[in-house]
Amino acid sequence: MKDGVNGAIKIAVIIVTFLMVIYQMVSSQVLLLSSVPYLNLHLLFSLVIVFLGAARDKKSTPLRLWLMFVIVVAIFALGYIQLNWEDIQQRAYFNTTLDLTAGILAVLLVLEATRIATGWFLSIMAIGAVIYGFVGAQLPAPLTIQSMGFEQTMTNLSVGLDNGIYAFIPISANFLFLFILFGGVLSGTGADKFFLTLGKIVMSKIRGGAAMMAVVASCGIGMITGSAAANAAVVGTITIPLMKRFGFKPEEAGGIEAAASNGGQIMPPIMGMSAFAMAGMTGIPYITIAKMAVFPAILYFGLVGLYVYLTAGKHRLPMAAKEPIDGKELAISSINFIVPILLIVVMMAYGFSVNYIGFWAIITTVGISLIRKKTRPSLTQFVNGFVTGTVQAAGIGVTTAAVGIILATLTMSGLSVKLVLGIEAWSLGSVLLALVLVQVITVAMGCAGASLTAYMIVTIFAVPALQKMGVPFDIGHFFAMFISVFAFLTPPVALVSLITAKIAEAPYMKTAKESIKAAVAGFMVPYIFVFCPVILLKPRDPLFAVVAVIGSIICLCSLQVSLVGFLLTDLKPRERGLFLIAAALAFIGLVERSIPFSAIGVALFVAAFLWHRMRARAGSIDVEPVAS
Repeated sequence: MKDGVNGAIKIAVIIVTFLMVIYQMVSSQVLLLSSVPYLNLHLLFSLVIVFLGAARDKKSTPLRLWLMFVIVVAIFALGYIQLNWEDIQQRAYFNTTLDLTAGILAVLLVLEATRIATGWFLSIMAIGAVIYGFVGAQLPAPLTIQSMGFEQTMTNLSVGLDNGIYAFIPISANFLFLFILFGGVLSGTGADKFFLTLGKIVMSKIRGGAAMMAVVASCGIGMITGSAAANAAVVGTITIPLMKRFGFKPEEAGGIEAAASNGGQIMPPIMGMSAFAMAGMTGIPYITIAKMAVFPAILYFGLVGLYVYLTAGKHRLPMAAKEPIDGKELAISSINFIVPILLIVVMMAYGFSVNYIGFWAIITTVGISLIRKKTRPSLTQFVNGFVTGTVQAAGIGVTTAAVGIILATLTMSGLSVKLVLGIEAWSLGSVLLALVLVQVITVAMGCAGASLTAYMIVTIFAVPALQKMGVPFDIGHFFAMFISVFAFLTPPVALVSLITAKIAEAPYMKTAKESIKAAVAGFMVPYIFVFCPVILLKPRDPLFAVVAVIGSIICLCSLQVSLVGFLLTDLKPRERGLFLIAAALAFIGLVERSIPFSAIGVALFVAAFLWHRMRARAGSIDVEPVAS
């Protein structure tokens, strides 16, 4: 009996996911519905798929019955809105009891689906925001806000149909869904195996090759999954045991994988969901955002690679033995993944919409994968790729709806204005302090479990505050997007490190500490590009542009050397101090746009390196053996 129920639910998941795929794919090419019913149906599909996916994964009969019940409620509530949306809009603020009932149910369904998709944190935040909206008028200053009536609140949260739960649904429907689906399809055609094989080539070429394999593979797979957690879970099960076998400590192996997996979200051409959300929220073309990310991504992965190289040298780890790899087969199979990515880049350069590009990327990926028997996915792999991508995208859809609840409450109550003024006041007019405050808030928002959520919430008040202090609109958003990606490497809720620590069988806090050391560029680069836009390929002063590029490289490399405590040999405490001071001076030079400070920092780095090299030559430097 249970097997029959399990099978029926799995079939239902497949049917509904493919219906949503067809709906979104066709809608990307043809105008099927006007805006409100199009977005409402997207939300309905997302809710049903989240609840069905949970029913598939749960074994408890009462829980499954509850989930079946909420699916029926979702179909009733959003089905009512779908059929009566024009009348509901005309009755705004004077809605009928049935309108309000459907609206209340829609909000409750979004909160429950968000709890299932991301955990309790975001749902509790949204509930807290609504409660605060009702009781805030009775609280003492500075917590006092303007009072909000029940009908006004429900209109703004749901039945207004253009804000609240619907405010950010266009980002999910028009920017995220098809690209998340593309990642699932690409993964289903064997992209993860391709990037792991690519990593094996690097493994035998450089010291710490097992960890370098993790960096290369995670960078590639991160582009297709769009999720650091999924990336770490997929790649980490292979790379972490390999790193441990070659001599990395368990916490180092977990930290390296966490840092590498997280970085996939900032690597063009296919970045993480936050970058697509930024395009949707700001109107900045995605191709422009991808261009801005090029040099920061190079700096980031360069620093992760440097951490690996230095840590391997510190432990005197051997080079990996060369593995036999069929280069011809690798080159042929690469077509399956390179062609769709090139297509995306070219279409973006020509200004096509994100949804339109996502459609053709999926069609191209499926078409190419079917040409060769060797790369042709089985029916099960094909279906799993579509289902995995759609379920993930549906979870993101309900999450964006929940963030809309928070946005509506902050806007209606006037709290967003207070937060903007608060950041200005608490930072004492200092842009640097304001950036630090925004990062601290983003780390706190990171408890919600997704960088997308952290970015969308923080931008409501942080970007306007930074704009008032002189930070350009696009750079302010890019700063918020960038730091939201790295909020999940920061304890107490370092989600990616938690996953890799479990795989590595290492202490969580030690793994999180190593991931921060490996990913230090992710925390420093955002500050650098705010003060030195040349890092985002936005040069202003040609002379300082050169200084900024050199200074940023020296600053980050010097900091990494100091953190690891190794260069040509183990660093003495005084040497570590010199490299740390050099990094600090170079950073001050970048923030203050001071060529003298930058020059002193670079000169101190060179002096520290020469002194260290003399001491290393006077001693004995180990030559790494090759593993048998």
